[in-house]
Amino acid sequence: MHLSLWTEIRTVYASQVDTARRLRLVSLCQMLQEAAGSHANALGLGFDQMHSLGQVWVLNRWKAEINEAASWRDTLRIETWIREMSGPFSWRDFEVLHESGSKIASASALWVALDIHTRRPVRQISSPAPVPLIPQKTAACGTALKIAAREFPEPPLLFTVNYSDLDMVGHVNNTSYLRWMQDALYAQTKHRELLSVEMQFLAEAHSGTVEVYTAYSPTGAYGVVRQGAEDLCRAAFTFRPDLS
Repeated sequence: MHLSLWTEIRTVYASQVDTARRLRLVSLCQMLQEAAGSHANALGLGFDQMHSLGQVWVLNRWKAEINEAASWRDTLRIETWIREMSGPFSWRDFEVLHESGSKIASASALWVALDIHTRRPVRQISSPAPVPLIPQKTAACGTALKIAAREFPEPPLLFTVNYSDLDMVGHVNNTSYLRWMQDALYAQTKHRELLSVEMQFLAEAHSGTVEVYTAYSPTGAYGVVRQGAEDLCRAAFTFRPDLS
């Protein structure tokens, strides 16, 4: 396998779909992150290699655009590559293709290498060899950008940080923030088809309760996960036009 462009084949399982047998967004994100982890490991930048150096990758922001919904038992081809690296930052893109050749989704993510002890960005990523980049290849969704702060007229829903939210280093997994916001928006969006989502991660959740604020309109939605007065995560969703 060529290390500049990493490819994995995945099957959509029953545990990964919703009531309409469509691949959940959280499940798609988990697939992409597993592929990214496998690629990083092959490059000598995986969890074990980084951890031995006192470093860890964290997701800063990401964007995904959904072209069509994948369904139960579909076979998907996930392609991922690193577009740019600078200091502690790594810009990684993705394309997801159906076995028929049609494009399911594209995504782009910004990862940051942190010092495990200080939780601050490292000065430079410790790479055992030059990292192969594909700077001329950009995901169709475009680059994930920062999301502006905003206030909400409606009170939040409360979610408890549970054991199932924690990853192998004891931190809340980034997909939990997405799941909390989608759960909070479910009543308004359950009949809407998602077109795109952008997320920005600002701080880590701690044990206890988080507040999930949401605002919905016919064309999109916005969400924030807060703990105390601090925004932990912001997200913006857009939906396909409702032609009914």
